[in-house]
Amino acid sequence: MSIPAAVIRALCLGAAVAMLVGAPIGCVGSSGGSASGLDAPGARLQEARQAAQQAAATAAKAARARERKRTDEAAKLTSQAVEQYRDALNISGDMPEAWNNLGALLVVQGDLMPAADAFTIAMQQSPTDPRPCENLGLVYNRAGWAEESLKYYDLALDRSANYLPALRGSIQQASLLGLADETRLANVRRALMLEQDDRWRDLFDREQLRITGRMETDKRGVGQR
Repeated sequence: MSIPAAVIRALCLGAAVAMLVGAPIGCVGSSGGSASGLDAPGARLQEARQAAQQAAATAAKAARARERKRTDEAAKLTSQAVEQYRDALNISGDMPEAWNNLGALLVVQGDLMPAADAFTIAMQQSPTDPRPCENLGLVYNRAGWAEESLKYYDLALDRSANYLPALRGSIQQASLLGLADETRLANVRRALMLEQDDRWRDLFDREQLRITGRMETDKRGVGQR
């Protein structure tokens, strides 16, 4: 039993880009203290983090405006937040959460290529966080590149095997590509243990039937040769 592609794409398009929470104002890496007690790179990073916090506040206002259907206000605030994040990153580019959040806002604006660039930098700077990888998977999914999308969802799962948004994305793309093997079945079964949303559970149940049926068919085919 295959899952209609329209159902999968509808769930994909409903997925949200994961925003990251930056370090509190006044914190630089794992050390605190005022700017006067920091060396020049540390002072720049602190200044950049403060600027990124301002960008995050603007992005939060934009999100509230979108929730209230204030389209023009949301678009203006989103553009303002993008510029604020870019200004912050011009001060110091060593902020994976800022790169990720810039990418998320660019996705909202429909600028998928620069969003992918921003998520890639966040992924490289934060090598254990699954969220920038999952965001890259979402970007490539929206661009219609299923194989590339699956690659990054699976990379997110390499970083955190139980990260549910990446499990959802990986299962969706594997279904669209018609993949059926032990790895795909294990992902579906793990997702069924974690998922609480009935819409997703229904999709996973059907995908489990598709994969097991395909694997049984493949086994019979091998035995008849």
